[in-house]
Amino acid sequence: SGDDLGETARTQEVAYERLEAAGVDVVITTSGVALELFNAFELNFEPDQWMFATAITGRAFADAGVPWEFIDGALSATISPVGTSLQPGLADDPATAECVDDLVARTDAGVVYDLDAEVNDLTTALFACGLAEIVEAAFAGAGPNPTNESLQEAIEAIGTIDLPAYGTATFGPGDQGGVDEVFTARFDSATGVYDVVE
Repeated sequence: SGDDLGETARTQEVAYERLEAAGVDVVITTSGVALELFNAFELNFEPDQWMFATAITGRAFADAGVPWEFIDGALSATISPVGTSLQPGLADDPATAECVDDLVARTDAGVVYDLDAEVNDLTTALFACGLAEIVEAAFAGAGPNPTNESLQEAIEAIGTIDLPAYGTATFGPGDQGGVDEVFTARFDSATGVYDVVE
């Protein structure tokens, strides 16, 4: 509700005032929500460096009313180059197009995420495609009457799987995360996307 948003803004104002008073110049945010950045912008709290635990898209910043210039150079940890300057290659990636087409066929719903790289809005569709492949592999291995336990065992038995736009993901005993690689990326306000830091 509006009251909740107002309370969030008031709480964040106190936090930002304390951070500024303490001379904090690097802020790590783990929420992945652009609202807290909007509140920081509204309150003129601007550290030397923002660090995000997840890549918040340029579209999300714009929708939240955060000027790209405000978070220029922000660093992010991401498990995929999706949404980065490497994204133009996805427009020519047959696996990506096949994934999105398959998602449309399975759901009988339109996917508004255009493969045109200038849109920079593929992340959700690709994430859904990757999850669909993992879920399909898990159910295929969990037997005709899957349980939580058989699904967990089936996920752990997947081993290495290639996912559209995400490269490989590896699962194994005690490992259902599947994360093979983490990238560091820097937000570029000129383009609204992230550049992978080499």
